Amino acid sequence: MPRLSEQFLDIQELSQLNGENAFSIIKALIAEKQKSICTVLDTRMEAANEASKKLKKLQRIDQLIFEERGSQDLHVGWPIVQGKFMDGTLVRCPLLFFPVSLKIQNNQWILEPREEAGITFNKSFLLAYAFYNKIKPDESLLEETFEEIDRENTAFKTALYQILEKSQLEIHFNPDNYPAGN
Repeated sequence: MPRLSEQFLDIQELSQLNGENAFSIIKALIAEKQKSICTVLDTRMEAANEASKKLKKLQRIDQLIFEERGSQDLHVGWPIVQGKFMDGTLVRCPLLFFPVSLKIQNNQWILEPREEAGITFNKSFLLAYAFYNKIKPDESLLEETFEEIDRENTAFKTALYQILEKSQLEIHFNPDNYPAGN
């Protein structure tokens, strides 16, 4: 993904729209809690209105996909993996997918984890990693559901680090990259 299309939104664009940094959204998703992300309309804050337009587009696309295919496919991806495969192919994509839905409550956009689906690794990335690096796909990562993982922010990141450490993935990821507040 060299750049984002209209079907994608960088969470960083939502930073400070509700008085919190963008990572507060990720922390809420890790904890499986809904999160208010910005107002639907705020005459005093143009950035919130622009973000609201993008959120409305995402909500419409998600609804259209649901009506056409019967599937809910809206996800937040985090963290972003960036680099190259062994053959030089560039990669920039999310490592994990958090299934979500977008709702409006009391003039606020609410991002809500979908209960019927769990956090998963980005299977497309894992399969591409195996293909381009000429290794066997790591079945344990493909099947990981994160159900047994503590949902406290630091514990979750530490558990993710430990999962990656045991895998064949050579990704520079460690708990020191994320201070306690992030």
